[in-house]
Amino acid sequence: MSAHYSNPKVSYFSVPKCACTSLKAFFFRLENDRNFRKCRVNGRLFTVQDVYPTRPFAEVAADTAEGAWKFAVVRDPVARVLSFYRTNIVHRGLLNRPQLARKLTANGLSTSPNASEFVQQLERYQEVSVPIQWHTQPLSFFLGNDAAWFDLLVSPSELGTLHSELSSRFENVPEIPHRNSKGPKISREDLGAAEIAKLETMYSQDFEIFGDYIGR
Repeated sequence: MSAHYSNPKVSYFSVPKCACTSLKAFFFRLENDRNFRKCRVNGRLFTVQDVYPTRPFAEVAADTAEGAWKFAVVRDPVARVLSFYRTNIVHRGLLNRPQLARKLTANGLSTSPNASEFVQQLERYQEVSVPIQWHTQPLSFFLGNDAAWFDLLVSPSELGTLHSELSSRFENVPEIPHRNSKGPKISREDLGAAEIAKLETMYSQDFEIFGDYIGR
């Protein structure tokens, strides 16, 4: 889980590229009545991701308090991969960082792939880059294999529903901010049928487990 409260008992399980930065910023404001700001401690930069770290389901499920209201945001796996590509590859230039760029070049991978090329070579990019591997792990890696274990699962388009549920449990609930939306707009329509089929096969278990919630 990324955020846990004992009174009321609420546990949030985060997934990269599923509004997790927005919700972590939301929970920081809820707890501290102010917006989060990056800070340095002993030379190390701390972000909201460090304050509320995302962890694999296998590491956190057993730590969940009995009777806690458990929720997560889930997303179409194709949209998740494209969101990562848009924000991290195009906008932030992840692949152009010198050390990673050298590794990519040595492995015959482009440092400036278009969306189709990135999907076509996704497994190879995952092998070379830990951030790529982490952000494109299946939903089940972070949420387990039983959707019914959660009390609420919503898609990013249903954050209003989530806000209403949280407002019934907490006082003075702030609005959920919208973070990490930078980069060119890219959707399924920008991929070919072969790339879409590949991603749907790669994440077939996610579609099977969370298909009723991801809003394909």
